[in-house]
Amino acid sequence: MAASFSGTALLRVAIFASLGVLAVWPVASAADVLAYRNLRLPNGLKVVVHEDHSAPIVSLAVWYRVGSADEPAGRTGFAHLFEHLMFRGSKHYNAPFLDAMQDMGGGNVNADTSFDHTAYYATVPTVALDRALWLESDRMGHLLDPLDQARLTTERAVVRNERRDTLDLPYARIHPHLLRHLFPANHPYHHDVDGHAADLDNVTVEDARAWFRNHYGAANATLVMAGDITPEAAREKAMTYFGDLAPGPDLVRQQPWVVPLRVAARGTMHDHITTRRIVRAWPIPEAGTDAAARLRLAARILGDGTASRLHTRLVVQDRVASDVSAYVPSLALAGMLWLIVDVAEGADSAAVESALDDELRRFVADGPDSDEMALAQVRENSDFLAGTERMDTKARRLALGQALHDDPGEEWAAQLRMAHADAESVRREAAVWLTRPSYTLTVLPAPEEFDAEAEDASDAGLGIADGQPAPAVVATGALRASHGWAVDRQVPPPVVESAADFSFPAVHRRRLRGGSTLVSTQRTGSPFVRINFLFGGGSAGDFGRLPGTALFTMSLLGGAATMQANRLGATFETGCEVDACMVGLRVPRERLQAGLALMVDAIRHGVGQDDIDRVRTQRLAATDTGTTTSFGIAHGLMNRLLFGNSHPYGFAAFPQGTRESLQALNADAVGAYRRDYLRRDNLTVVMVGDVTHEEGARLLESAFEKWMPPATPVPSVPVHVVTREVGDTAYLVDRPGARQAHIAVGSLAPPAGDDLNLDLAGEVFADLPSSRLNANLRQDKGWSYGVAGGMSRQGGQRTFTFHAPVQADRTADAVAEIRREISALVDGSAPLSETEVDSVRTGLARSLTAALQTDKAVMLNLSSSVKLGRRDDFWQTLPAVLRGLRAARVSGALEDLLRTQGRTWVIVGDRGSIEAQLRQQFPALHIVDADGRIVD
Repeated sequence: MAASFSGTALLRVAIFASLGVLAVWPVASAADVLAYRNLRLPNGLKVVVHEDHSAPIVSLAVWYRVGSADEPAGRTGFAHLFEHLMFRGSKHYNAPFLDAMQDMGGGNVNADTSFDHTAYYATVPTVALDRALWLESDRMGHLLDPLDQARLTTERAVVRNERRDTLDLPYARIHPHLLRHLFPANHPYHHDVDGHAADLDNVTVEDARAWFRNHYGAANATLVMAGDITPEAAREKAMTYFGDLAPGPDLVRQQPWVVPLRVAARGTMHDHITTRRIVRAWPIPEAGTDAAARLRLAARILGDGTASRLHTRLVVQDRVASDVSAYVPSLALAGMLWLIVDVAEGADSAAVESALDDELRRFVADGPDSDEMALAQVRENSDFLAGTERMDTKARRLALGQALHDDPGEEWAAQLRMAHADAESVRREAAVWLTRPSYTLTVLPAPEEFDAEAEDASDAGLGIADGQPAPAVVATGALRASHGWAVDRQVPPPVVESAADFSFPAVHRRRLRGGSTLVSTQRTGSPFVRINFLFGGGSAGDFGRLPGTALFTMSLLGGAATMQANRLGATFETGCEVDACMVGLRVPRERLQAGLALMVDAIRHGVGQDDIDRVRTQRLAATDTGTTTSFGIAHGLMNRLLFGNSHPYGFAAFPQGTRESLQALNADAVGAYRRDYLRRDNLTVVMVGDVTHEEGARLLESAFEKWMPPATPVPSVPVHVVTREVGDTAYLVDRPGARQAHIAVGSLAPPAGDDLNLDLAGEVFADLPSSRLNANLRQDKGWSYGVAGGMSRQGGQRTFTFHAPVQADRTADAVAEIRREISALVDGSAPLSETEVDSVRTGLARSLTAALQTDKAVMLNLSSSVKLGRRDDFWQTLPAVLRGLRAARVSGALEDLLRTQGRTWVIVGDRGSIEAQLRQQFPALHIVDADGRIVD
């Protein structure tokens, strides 16, 4: 029996009501962008196809309906471990899967494991689709042959390191704690995806083989192809590559089980944080229900964004919180709703909870008003529609619907449920679920010598509950493999280069009146326009001022502007990098003029003391969080050590500032920065969307008409060239209790230009999954979850830095391996080979179309080119430039840098555990604090 498609499933359209005087962004195009056709192969594999020929790429999503909820007692963490094993190689391609995808230009190649599914995804050029399907089908049908104890041991170590990395992040232990207290001990969601370390220790090769046989059959999988492919071609390819695979055994399906808490309960946990956090949480119905859709709207109205009720009450009015948020994940068996409050410094936690209770009572009694409802619906739909820019997001949404709900259109159906909800239905749902007993967790700063693992081990959570539904069994006996469709598994299909060159839209530039510059590119058909206002100065402009002034000043521009942007169906953001500060807007095309007016008004609008005090509270909390991560410490300290405190880049190494500087910032300091840098004659506007260059210029000239630059000149930032001594200098920052050691290595590098040899060398040596350092520390030894790094992005002198978090007991060994890899490169005994360079160079060139498929990606990369001072045709010429790079020059560029510029090492970890190891490598090791001051 040949597989055939069901009738075309076109999603229907909903138009929201109006919001105040502004028409809500209509969603008429959302149905078309998620149109699909689906079929089922004779072996049970579900195939969903979304046809979109706007770019020569296809996004693949292969979802298996198995997750941590399916793990039996004593086997927790197994689904996630197996996700890792799927990347190590299969019978006919016994090599890292990521290497193969890189060669063919695969982008967004990754996987994730949840309670309900394990998903694998990638976006490939159309010409590489056959090879990608060959690889995916081979690991679906032929994974077990090369699976041995050595492979299992290495990946188990990598998974442990991933968990340690995660748990070293602030507040990361909240999630597993709340699962234990929201779901009974016999509920599939009682434990998190990472599972228990002891269970992973006991996993055998035969356990892994059994897991694969039970859950990775074709009948338990969904394959989505979204992009440059027809349904007919997709059917042919699905049958060719997957048709001969076995269906697998009968499928066991866990059933939805929502268990409200019997009594309200409270808990306390400790973490290496300075900002207290309160989380109020409830079990709620599962995704795919009207109740879940209405409660998602309730959570958005209560706690999501600056317009939310809790932000208005707790942050703005009462000033007892620095931030609020809401969390409602999409889960198949039961849902949960969290309201999260970060308590302001000096505020009374009891007062926070009292205000939270008051707002909940008011919401349940009166419900949302029409304005709140419309705003929440607009934001849901606007976010949903913006996500459909990406082909891989479309594939993931269709896969999620098919895999978990047997309906590829479920994600759009959820949007319709929210669109059709009214204020009274949301109030009623909140009254049903948010008046039931809840669990309240308070997170407090950890005391000295705190043992997080011991605290977690002593917290059992809920006991066993009655009423668990029996799993359903889906028989697969009638399904069969289709022999005769089998592809040649011995040789992967070739990747035939397309005759069509990579196409980047033309970039236009012009000088506007008043000294501004417009750089724009038109993307026909885009529903949104993205605008970035880039102001020179950036965090380096803090030099000679209080640290953190730039970022503090930009944070003041939010508030009312963010709320007004939401009313336009837009998003508003601000931020600072080293050389430039940014005001960004994503706005529906027909609201562009109003959006530009909003941006200018936010920049020019004065701020009061209330605004300064509110932002100070928020920035203090953000600063504390940023300096409690190993990466944050290592990254900032590296820049300070490389450039020195007398250089603007070194001075701005911690752009968030210090507690002392934030406390001292006032209206005069903020006003001075605004006058000096946030001005029309210090501005480059980058615009991406369905707008001509001429129309963009006209709208900007109109918006800027009354915005006059001051008579004083723009201050120049005194950037100068820094040189460092040759050799290694190492610094250790003590982070008591850290589970991992974070190793960072950095050298100074020349400014960016047209020569990309050094940039490519950084990818080959340190950054990509196939890089030398990742192959060594992760793939071969399992000491690290992964190495990442490369060239920094600033207009002046740059840094080449890479970061390697490793398990603490392997710190010295990892340092030794990194030093060995560097020495072999520098002394010429192991230069970057033509094979290594060609793989990365070719893969990058092939991946450009996928990498730049969205307006967001185009904006990000075009803005980066502007800040780096690169030519306007940089992206159009990039494929030719990449093709011209040769291994000898690529390797030579990095060799010269590491030989002549010296290397600075920053290691962050528990001093008591790693100092003795490190002194074997660095006898002159410096012990410093997070600001680089010598401790002893």
